[in-house]
Amino acid sequence: ELRLASEVNFGVWKIRAAAGGGDASRDVRVENYVLPRFELAAEMPRSWVLVDEPIAGRVTARYFFGKPVEGNVEVAAKRYVGTWEVYATANGPLSGGSFDFNLPPAGFTAGTAGAGGQGTVTLEVKAVDSTGTEGTSTEVLTVSETPVVLSLVAGTKVLKPGFPAEVILSSEAPDGTPADAAATVTVECQDMFLS
Repeated sequence: ELRLASEVNFGVWKIRAAAGGGDASRDVRVENYVLPRFELAAEMPRSWVLVDEPIAGRVTARYFFGKPVEGNVEVAAKRYVGTWEVYATANGPLSGGSFDFNLPPAGFTAGTAGAGGQGTVTLEVKAVDSTGTEGTSTEVLTVSETPVVLSLVAGTKVLKPGFPAEVILSSEAPDGTPADAAATVTVECQDMFLS
C-alpha cells in the first residue's frame, strides 16, 4: 500500500521494487477516482446455453441513486473459436432502464480443457445515457452440447488384471452444479500389449 497525499501530481508514476539483487518497475496512472454513474448488467435465465439454443436475456441499467437509465445499448456476442470473434449483435433503446435481447445460437465454439471441453461465449454490453456517459459490462456463458455433462473419475491410479478397479461416474449441469441423471454404463476390457 502507498498512501497518497490529499494534493498530489496526477499522471503516470513509476513504481520500482528491488529485492535479492533483482529489481522491477511498473508504470501506473494516478488520477481522481470517478464513481461510475450507473450500474449495467445482463441477466440470463442461467449461466449456460446449449450450442443450438438462442441466447435471450435482459440488460438493466440504473443510476446509483435508483433512477432507471434512458439511452441506447449494444450487446456484442463473442465466441471462442481459437480466437475471439463477434458473431452477433443486438442494439436498441433502453426503456425504463431495460432492454430485452435475443441473439442467435453460438453454433461452434472451441472447447478448452479448463472448461471440461465446453466452449465459451462472452456478452459485451455497452450503454450510453442521454448525457453521453458510457457504461460497460461483460457476462460469460458456458456453451455445452448437452444439458448434462458426465465425467468418469478413476478411484485407482493403476489397473491390474484380477484386481477390482473403482470408477466414479458424476453428472453435472454445464455450470458445474450436480444434476440427477439416470445412466447406463457399459464396461469393456481389452488386452493391451506395449512394445
